[in-house]
Amino acid sequence: MDHKQTEEIIKRLELGEPLTRICKDNHIPEISTVYRKIRQSERLQKKVRAARETGVFTLIDKLTEELDKPVDNQQMMWKREVFSYLKWLASKLGSATFGDKTKQEIKQDSTLTISWGRPNEKIMVEAKKDYKQVKNEAANQLPGAS
Repeated sequence: MDHKQTEEIIKRLELGEPLTRICKDNHIPEISTVYRKIRQSERLQKKVRAARETGVFTLIDKLTEELDKPVDNQQMMWKREVFSYLKWLASKLGSATFGDKTKQEIKQDSTLTISWGRPNEKIMVEAKKDYKQVKNEAANQLPGAS
């Protein structure tokens, strides 16, 4: 898959076209080849994911234009089904924008400090410094042990 083919695939994904349809063109590699290239390149994975997210916006725009046109009941049912599918797709591919649940990133400090001694003492024995000593001594010989 050359650069020109990759750029065409990205452009068409951004326009909301499915990859299966894109890969049916004679000048584009088979879908299995495209997927293999995507798996092999993290950069390409990011580009394809971003193009598909953009494609959701394009599809929403196209459907919004279609909803402005008067139609009979049967066509309206079809549009309603397409719109339901598109809402689901948008919630999956564009979850940051269209998702039902908000994502929360929780960053916490996972540093664990172990120390022992008497609370009012100025000098505490830190586990990090005395690990080797503690490892070799009996528990009743540790500072603060009775």
